[in-house]
Amino acid sequence: MKNVLTIAGFDPSGGAGIQADLKTFSALETYGLSVATALTVQNTIGVFYVKEINEEIIYKQLKALMEDIDIHAIKIGVLYNKTIIEKISYFLKEINCPIVILDPVIISKNGFWLLEESALKALIKDILPLLTQINIKNDEDIKQSAKIIKNCGPKYVLVKGVEETLTEVKDMLYDGNEFIMFPSKNLKVHHYLHGTGCTFASAIAAELVKGFSIFESIRSAQNFLNSIHNSPLVIGKGNYHINHLGILQHNADKYSILNELKSAFDKLRNENIADYIPEVRSNFVYAAEGASSLDEVAGFPGRITRIDDTIAYIKAPEFGKSKHMADTIISVMQYFPHLRSAMNIKFSDNIIEACKKNNYCIYEFDRNNETEENKNTEGKTLVWQRRARQGTYYKSDRPKSR
Repeated sequence: MKNVLTIAGFDPSGGAGIQADLKTFSALETYGLSVATALTVQNTIGVFYVKEINEEIIYKQLKALMEDIDIHAIKIGVLYNKTIIEKISYFLKEINCPIVILDPVIISKNGFWLLEESALKALIKDILPLLTQINIKNDEDIKQSAKIIKNCGPKYVLVKGVEETLTEVKDMLYDGNEFIMFPSKNLKVHHYLHGTGCTFASAIAAELVKGFSIFESIRSAQNFLNSIHNSPLVIGKGNYHINHLGILQHNADKYSILNELKSAFDKLRNENIADYIPEVRSNFVYAAEGASSLDEVAGFPGRITRIDDTIAYIKAPEFGKSKHMADTIISVMQYFPHLRSAMNIKFSDNIIEACKKNNYCIYEFDRNNETEENKNTEGKTLVWQRRARQGTYYKSDRPKSR
């Protein structure tokens, strides 16, 4: 496992700074080391006071780590003043670490300055030339700003939030030759989410140290941030906080889903449902909570088939292996998020009547209204039927249970 060092401020609310960095490193399977540069008085509402840590203590901490532990990457956040910057610059020259990421934290969301004005010149003079990458945000003349910063010495400049909408954020990388855009789609933007900058920079460092290119690392970091961005934690009265370890819980949930789906299949087999399996065979899917893509829906590769008077599957359930039924359940979940499982069965009038008696919500569509293109293209029918408007609901138009 690679070791990544964060040099940053201490956030007692746990949403940003070294706490956010360490949680990100752990979630991305790297080992986190930390040295605090400043203590802050803050909560979810904002930052109210900052006290720098003595630069000699900072340097001694860094020196102690360097003499004992292999440091494979360094991520830098709050530096606060000129003397701290000079000490860290000296340390970076000593250690000669190949990966150094700077996320220059200058001002908090509520307007509290985290970098003294006199420290800006020291930051440009002493730190920028030693960087692998620098994360900045500038609303005006972005490309020219990136070029200016690139001329200060860093290998790459990443400009965050070049374009932002309610569903998309674009970041831009400048490598000295060209500008590369990195769009991040399907993102529910929480404008008061705390710690996104720290998390993004730390995630890039964690991916770089694992051997990925700068381009792969940015994309992976975006994917990581997106995966945890849509389910923030509300722990106080102010800004939402990122659930950095939510991805670990998500992975644990996926393991449970596979086991539950297999267990559900065993129950169906014991109920002798072979007569309900159509000639095209069946699939049985179970989606993760909030699923929006194929890889978040588990199904049976090769489908479920009938063998004499029983049913069997070819392979145990996996995620991303049943596109048709996955598309169906994802579409249903957009309107009824509590409905997370689906199975296709043989059509018969008796089954329809039984569903009506049990007050099931029934939707029908007429394939005579389907276009020839849909009929002749694999998978198009299910997409078309979900969009069809000529169907009829019997009983309630809202499902009451799974």
